[in-house]
Amino acid sequence: MSSNNKLLSFVTGKCPNCGKGSVFSHNLYSTKFIEVNKECECCKFSFEPEPGFYYGAMYFAYAINVGIIITLLIAFNLFYDKFPPMQYFITLICIIGLGFNIIGRVSRLLMLYLFGQPKQNN
Repeated sequence: MSSNNKLLSFVTGKCPNCGKGSVFSHNLYSTKFIEVNKECECCKFSFEPEPGFYYGAMYFAYAINVGIIITLLIAFNLFYDKFPPMQYFITLICIIGLGFNIIGRVSRLLMLYLFGQPKQNN
């Protein structure tokens, strides 16, 4: 699979092996938004290579949240003469709160795409 197809598969939440099957079993707005299918319906690639595989996704979520915090802090310092801490805090809570589902999915996809073992083509 080419790098353009890999990126498109990542963004749409498709299988890292074939790019066709859906990684997540529910839509983004469901209460089970982070639930992952056991395997790809097209190529049978396992989305859970080992028990507890997605615990590592917490580190990716943490890094994404830290990036959001630092970016927002820099933006507030650049665009405000007097830094309003309460406005910063409220904006931060809103952005992270509204992006919670997306951050959860992206962190799981990062874990799967970086550390999941694709099948070898013989």
